[in-house]
Amino acid sequence: MATIKISRAKNCSAAIDYAKGHDKLRESDKSWLIQNGVPIDTVDALDSRSVATSGVLVDPDYAKSQMKQTRELFQNTGNTEAMRVIQSFSHEDLDPTNPADWQRCNDLGNELAQRIAPNHQVAIYTHIDGTGHMLHNHIIINMPNLETGKKYNHNNDWQRVVKFNDEILRERGLSVI
Repeated sequence: MATIKISRAKNCSAAIDYAKGHDKLRESDKSWLIQNGVPIDTVDALDSRSVATSGVLVDPDYAKSQMKQTRELFQNTGNTEAMRVIQSFSHEDLDPTNPADWQRCNDLGNELAQRIAPNHQVAIYTHIDGTGHMLHNHIIINMPNLETGKKYNHNNDWQRVVKFNDEILRERGLSVI
């Protein structure tokens, strides 16, 4: 089962910085991974909160600058620079101690991003930290549509995003709330 949260980001760069979490994976999270059987060399290779990344029409390593250039190109101004979608999975569906599930989680976030925001730049960062060490994605959607320049319409978007999320879960044989 996966849950969805949606919020607006007034500062896209700050949202991406948080989602990337460079040098932010806590020692307690690393210890938890090792105690739960993740190989030490795998854990030692982690230097950020994001354990898997991907992008739609953007390189997640350069998402801040690429998204900023797009907003400037389309003169996209206003109080909201990006939308944040948090997609969290239960331990029954994705195991936070299995590195293959880290990528699987990110792939599910990428698929959701493509369905909810076609023609938008989207960066997906997968985390394993937080309460209960649930695998979850931080999906950052840049506001301008690359074809029309119009802003992503986020009014009453939660039901639409949940519908797409549930469709993906059913297609993959995962549990739906």
